[in-house]
Amino acid sequence: MSHNIRCYGTGIMIEDFMVKLWYADRHGVVVSRPFDMFVESDKLLLVVAAIAGADIAKMGVCPFSRFPSSKLDSYEGSKLVFQPGPMTERLPEVEFTIDTSRPVETNFGIVGRGTTIIPLKATAEFWSEDLVAKMAWPRESRLAEADYIRVVRSRLARKPQYLHHIVDMKCWISRTMEEMKLPRASMALHNFEYERREFRMIVMKKYERLEQVESVDEFKRVFCDVVRAHYGVWETSSILHRDTSSYNVMFYRDDGRVVGVLCDWDMAACISPEDEAVNDDVDDDVPDSAAMKTQGTATMDGKPRAKAEYTTEAGVVNLRTEGRCKARQRTGTGPFMALDLLRAGPVPFPRYRYDLESFFFLLAWFCVVHDPVRHKFGHLPEWENSDMFTIGLYKREFLYHNGLFDQISRVGPTYLPLWESWVEPLRFLLGLYILDQDGINFLKRRLRAQRKKHSAAMTTATLEEIVVAKKRMHDPPTYEKFMEVLGEPLDITSS
Repeated sequence: MSHNIRCYGTGIMIEDFMVKLWYADRHGVVVSRPFDMFVESDKLLLVVAAIAGADIAKMGVCPFSRFPSSKLDSYEGSKLVFQPGPMTERLPEVEFTIDTSRPVETNFGIVGRGTTIIPLKATAEFWSEDLVAKMAWPRESRLAEADYIRVVRSRLARKPQYLHHIVDMKCWISRTMEEMKLPRASMALHNFEYERREFRMIVMKKYERLEQVESVDEFKRVFCDVVRAHYGVWETSSILHRDTSSYNVMFYRDDGRVVGVLCDWDMAACISPEDEAVNDDVDDDVPDSAAMKTQGTATMDGKPRAKAEYTTEAGVVNLRTEGRCKARQRTGTGPFMALDLLRAGPVPFPRYRYDLESFFFLLAWFCVVHDPVRHKFGHLPEWENSDMFTIGLYKREFLYHNGLFDQISRVGPTYLPLWESWVEPLRFLLGLYILDQDGINFLKRRLRAQRKKHSAAMTTATLEEIVVAKKRMHDPPTYEKFMEVLGEPLDITSS
């Protein structure tokens, strides 16, 4: 199961004469009640007979895989077959050959998404490009990544220069656990709660990992490409990526020139103007006066957002079906997540500036850990803690404490100029605004305590302090300010 070739796995545990049957899939692990192998020998015989008569698909191997034998000891000669589903039953099968010259990449584990990247050989149907298949079991309640990518690319038709920087999908499928014939679907598990997952597979163009860049200039181009493309998506679709990381920023070469690509839209979300403008900390503590309307809104510099409803072959897809409450989730990869998402307490609604902050942390992390000679990433232990709140404390110290900032910034000579020209100025841009927000949030907490004590005079004084603090606070970081610090053009056609 941990190698992710199987959709499910089974096992038998025997202690003395007591037998337990085990079953595991991406939803979780199920264990039978124990039975005595001599007293209830018929059950053991049924298990042996089932194993003896099962083909590799019934033993849990992904039914879209085709192997030349039942040994499963190699990918040599194996294929990946896209089969028509309920909505595409008239379409023919699409067959790909697995490329054994490149490794299969997987996240080892049993329960969860089980994301696996399988290299595929180029085919005439897809312009003879090297391809990969991404197989995963995300939550069924989440809109499919393929749907987000289709919407993003469709909306970018207004700005086609950005399409080169968004993952290029060739074909995709989604199947429920019933359609995949998981044994779980036939089990009577009514008393057990688990989150339903769905099998999803996408075939896309092969891209290079970020650590493979050859120079500082190549990294800068890749980085700016994805920041611009990310903003282009936000501007045209109201969709935020929400998982910027070293794994999702990739590139390819076009006539020797690197082209940055933003991949992996699994955690994306469509954000309404109300969600973007909401005050997460205390919505009703402070009067809605003009002097205090300093938060950024979804119109972002007066530019209206696109309607978050799109037409697909199956009808209309509403990208906000998950609702406002489900938008409050800690999504992302710890070292690159915005500080507000790494705090204890209620999770704030997604915002554009959180994704922008993630790009900053990716930039700083890359300068520290990238080995430009070996093309490998090292480690930044302070940001790789297993506890996300500890990561948040270290990252806050990184922003505000010069001594720790210098200690963490173990930057080699290759990236030192980039650190001085990009990282440090962005640190001040983001840090000042976050510091202002922290101060206002502290005043709001004090206001709540005063209201509980029915202290009218103190409440009035704190309200006045909040108004003054909001008047003098720094403007939120925007795309324009971010790119100005980098000294880069706003539009991708100008680069």
